[in-house]
Amino acid sequence: MTVIANSGVNVAAWIFVAVAVVVALQALADGIPRHAFDATWPDHARFHLTWGVANQVGFCLTITAVALIPFRRSERWSWWVLLGFTLLGIFSLIPAALWQGNGPRAGTEIPIALIVLALLVALAISAKVVFPRQ
Repeated sequence: MTVIANSGVNVAAWIFVAVAVVVALQALADGIPRHAFDATWPDHARFHLTWGVANQVGFCLTITAVALIPFRRSERWSWWVLLGFTLLGIFSLIPAALWQGNGPRAGTEIPIALIVLALLVALAISAKVVFPRQ
């Protein structure tokens, strides 16, 4: 259970941890108080929102564990999991907002794009270690 001491992978791992923590806290701080207790929403919609927040927090805890353990050991599968988090967990906010015509509050597109960029940079700097050329 040795962690490879590679600064690029360690920096990349901590970028993923920071984003996962922020995403989980945002889901808890925004989703539950603003929507889960909003009496104007139907009960079933509030059920889905509460379930979605719990899924988001669980997803972020899983990403944190993957980033801190197998990713820091440069296990290739973990890099692919983190790519999936980047594309489906974060970047997917943009196409979802475009598809539905509604989404995060105005002005959040730039922070979302910066987060996606930071995660892509983290994947790029770690790829040389995770996928070494033979």
